[in-house]
Amino acid sequence: MFTDEEWQALVQTMGSPAWARERKFATLVGRKAHEAEVDRRIEAWTQTQDAEQLESLLQQAGVAAGLVAKQSDLYEDPQLQDWGFFAWCEHKVMGRSPYDGLMSHLSQTPGEVAPAPLLGEHYEEVLRGILKLSDEAVAELIGQGVVEMMLD
Repeated sequence: MFTDEEWQALVQTMGSPAWARERKFATLVGRKAHEAEVDRRIEAWTQTQDAEQLESLLQQAGVAAGLVAKQSDLYEDPQLQDWGFFAWCEHKVMGRSPYDGLMSHLSQTPGEVAPAPLLGEHYEEVLRGILKLSDEAVAELIGQGVVEMMLD
């Protein structure tokens, strides 16, 4: 807690437990000196709460608080869903998987998200098409282990 006011708001939101009213926690300096204990006690309390509801309660009380989410939680986030942030693509090895979507949505050039390529998936396009290597040169690179391919 950065200020005594914010600490008091947290204490009230927690239901004013006796430990939080101890003299050693009355000031920022005191709380910093006993930071590990404060963290442990707040952690124990937060584990009994619904994360989304607690985030809202604390913010309404004036406490700087934000939900810490796992990556998998983000797939269910209502704002990200409404934005259409995640694009679900069919990957040749991983199956249906989420990919971070486009950062902007443009009406005339909407863009698209595609699954990540497999190792060596485009080697022919690069070696033969772009670099104009002969079949023999490509075969030699493959034989030397320079070019690797992931099998389907």
